[in-house]
Amino acid sequence: MVPINDKTYAILKPANAMEGIADDEALVFVIDEIDDEDCLVIVEDDAIVDQVFEEYYKMLKAEGIDVE
Repeated sequence: MVPINDKTYAILKPANAMEGIADDEALVFVIDEIDDEDCLVIVEDDAIVDQVFEEYYKMLKAEGIDVE
């Protein structure tokens, strides 16, 4: 879970092979409320995806995990 501003994002790797997704790739989802339920909605905006991964790497570094 990656909080940015007032939103929470999740980085998830598919458990099974998906067309167009490499084995080392993950997808970014935002948690949105739809019909009073929290739902995962895929993020398609590359700028937001980049921002989420950048924040995720900062979180890992803060925990002492080396990220390249």
